[in-house]
This record gives sequence, C-alpha cells and structure tokens, in this order.
Amino acid sequence: MLALHVVSLYGLYFSDLLGTLMRYHLGHLAMLTHFVLVGFLFFWVLIGIDPGRRAVAPPILLLLVVRWIRADEREQRRLDRAADRADATGEEDDLARYNAFLRQAAEATERR
Repeated sequence: MLALHVVSLYGLYFSDLLGTLMRYHLGHLAMLTHFVLVGFLFFWVLIGIDPGRRAVAPPILLLLVVRWIRADEREQRRLDRAADRADATGEEDDLARYNAFLRQAAEATERR
C-alpha cells in the first residue's frame, strides 16, 4: 500500500497529469477520491481492526511512534536553543523574522 501511495503521488505531481486534473472539477474530484482511497487502504493495513493479509506488528508501529516523538522533541529543543541564543545576543530568531515579513506583506497589501 505504501508503494501504491508513493508511486501515485510522485507519478501525479511529476507528470503533466496534475495540470490536466486540476483544470477540470471532475478531474480534481477524481484525484481527491484516489488519494483518499489509497490513504484509507494504507492506514487500514497499519491500524485496521480487520487487517489485510500482512499486518504490521504492534512493536514495529510503536517503534515508529516513539521515533516520531523523539524527532519532534529534538526539533523543539533545537528551536528553543536558537530562540535562547537570539534572546541572549539581541538578534531576532526565525519566528520574529517571519512575523516581520508577514507584517510587511500585510502593510503592502493594505497600501494597494
């Protein structure tokens, strides 16, 4: 199921088919239906009550969740350290620069 999802995703976005499907409402609905069904089948295999032929073992799934949590915690610690460094040196961090960019964009839009 993962292969079906990945192949259809990259096959669609790296081909001219995306432009054709997005040009027509029915094409857009067909694309959305396809991805919903492929996603449903993918997660049915992972967490479904009635798994298909090959079920993913709970320890492999638990390991995946633990790895996601740890990666998120590492990323948050990295962002916290960057914000602390910015506060200590008086520099703006990425979030402050992004907010300033959005503020400038909003002011430019209001001036039009």
